[in-house]
Amino acid sequence: MMIYIGNAFSVAMVDGDSTVSIKTIDKDSFVEAGKTAYSIIGHPEIAEHFGLQLNRESITLKEGDVLYVVTPQRRPAEDKNVENGAKYEFVPESEGYAYRRIEIEQ
Repeated sequence: MMIYIGNAFSVAMVDGDSTVSIKTIDKDSFVEAGKTAYSIIGHPEIAEHFGLQLNRESITLKEGDVLYVVTPQRRPAEDKNVENGAKYEFVPESEGYAYRRIEIEQ
């Protein structure tokens, strides 16, 4: 069993036929999970905001694995010529981040 913390989830991350349980959690639960979970945070702003390691990595979730996810809203960048070609910017946490616990079951 692995416990991950990330900023995105896709069904393509799930190995084989499984049941996926998704529960909304609060920020405190997400932050607590970040103390021991393996980071797959791929966005520098999110990693920095939560004091987590930046580690853009693809994973495969197997039975028993848990993924804690923060999904901030995003909006088009005001300046389309932003450094690194960014087309979107993440909104401040006060404007709405969602926190979820995703568990892979048999």
